[in-house]
Parts: sequence; structure tokens; C-alpha cells
Amino acid sequence: MSAELTVYNHHQKPLASWSQAMTDGELKSVTLELSEAKAGHHMLVSRIKDRDGNLQDQQTLDFMLVEPQTPPTPGDYDFVFPNGLKEYVAGTKVLASDGAIYQCKPWPYSGYCQQWTSNATQYQPGTGSHWEMAWDKR
Repeated sequence: MSAELTVYNHHQKPLASWSQAMTDGELKSVTLELSEAKAGHHMLVSRIKDRDGNLQDQQTLDFMLVEPQTPPTPGDYDFVFPNGLKEYVAGTKVLASDGAIYQCKPWPYSGYCQQWTSNATQYQPGTGSHWEMAWDKR
């Protein structure tokens, strides 16, 4: 039998491929270098064929390539959330779990910036259900 892997972009243009004869139960580690690595939707299609070249199985895995982001420097924020939680006041900038920086809103909303526990995350910057009441994304 043989295994074939092909990566396609959203427009179904093949960007990389690999194929090799294999035995049942054999594992291979494969690296595919894309000819055009651009942000957006892509698909990895795996095909298993028998000795005669007949398709036995095919699976498609959808994935997204994203643009690399430059992480913020420590001088761009005051705390990594939730460190220093009790010191958060209007204007405090935090680095959130999504990698973005958020600034605590002015009074009367700044009190929400300190309202967080591992069981009450509604004001967690960027991910809480009500984060926009307390924070502005920078």
C-alpha cells in the first residue's frame, strides 16, 4: 500500500505533497514545506491506496495559517493578567492570555478590572463574557 499527503490552499492549489510505499501499521514522521505559505484556509488531504493504486481511504483536515505576530515588549504593559490584580486601576495595561494588551477603563468601570477569580472570569480581558465593560483592547 502507499500513503499520499497533499496540502492545498483554499483555492485547491497544491502547495506540497509526499508519497511513499508503506506497510500496514507503519508510522512515518513527515515534514512538508509549502511552496506558498500565506495566511488563510488550507487543507491536508491524506490518501491510502492499495498495491494496484486503488483508493482505500481519504481524509481531509482543514487548518488555518496565521500571520506571525510580534509579541509585546514588557514595557508596553504593567502586568501579565491576573498578576497584581489588586493593583489594577483606571489606565492599567495588562498582557492577556490571547497575547493582546488591554487597558483598564476609567471610573466608573475601572472597578470591574479587579473582579476576577478562576471561577468568575466574566471580566477577564479578551475572553470573559463581559470583558468589554472593564477593558479597552490596545
